[in-house]
Amino acid sequence: TLDRSSAASDVYKRQDVVSPGEPLLDTWLQTIEVLRDTSHVRDYSVAEWTRMLTEAGFTLQGLSPRRLPLEFQTWVTRMRTPDTLVAALRHMFGIAPDVVRAHFDVQEDSSFTSDTATIVVKKPG
Repeated sequence: TLDRSSAASDVYKRQDVVSPGEPLLDTWLQTIEVLRDTSHVRDYSVAEWTRMLTEAGFTLQGLSPRRLPLEFQTWVTRMRTPDTLVAALRHMFGIAPDVVRAHFDVQEDSSFTSDTATIVVKKPG
């Protein structure tokens, strides 16, 4: 959902993890997300967010891509990820292809950096 920034201006802001968009990186991200949180649906790419919002009539007001370092243990603890899935996540990080390790800056302790974006849109009408 979008967070309302200003009721008077009908401007909404969404800040979230986004998919890098490349198929291998996207598949890897979705896999680790669902292992960490089994209710996870999908991290959309900036292109997907932009398309969905403009098709819904919103006008893009701003877009700020960022990189967010995530400390592994804090990341899994926050969602109360079961130990068996934590082990699976550590295994995934351990076998990640070089291109994945490089993009997500995977560390020895399985900490990594995720793509995020802040998207600001104006409500239609």
